[in-house]
Amino acid sequence: MRQTILHRDAALSVIEYRCQAGPAEPAFVELYACSSLSYVREGSFGCQVGGARHELVVGSVLTGRVGDEYLCTHEHHAGGDVCLTFQLSPTLSDELDRGAHPLLSGSLPPLAELQAEAGALDNFRRE
Repeated sequence: MRQTILHRDAALSVIEYRCQAGPAEPAFVELYACSSLSYVREGSFGCQVGGARHELVVGSVLTGRVGDEYLCTHEHHAGGDVCLTFQLSPTLSDELDRGAHPLLSGSLPPLAELQAEAGALDNFRRE
């Protein structure tokens, strides 16, 4: 998987992940090293978290809570996927956890407002 760091400071990192995994790639359990929100920009993939299965497509958001295990699958899409991931610092994550709606691992369905054109978020990219 190719990673491009677009922004990093004490509170937040923004990273573009380009995954080329396809149906033949074996899935393996991973662990969220930090709390994060990942916006699916291209492609699709599946994710299993805590017994729940999520299918993510363009415009979906994968949410991850530090310490939770997850398993990504690519059985339906051979072309890979691209995600824009916002990784939260422990301090920022703790702030969210104290709120009325703490960040939990799972996903959010695509919303029309989030289904930006493929090039619309390229302003974040550093050349």
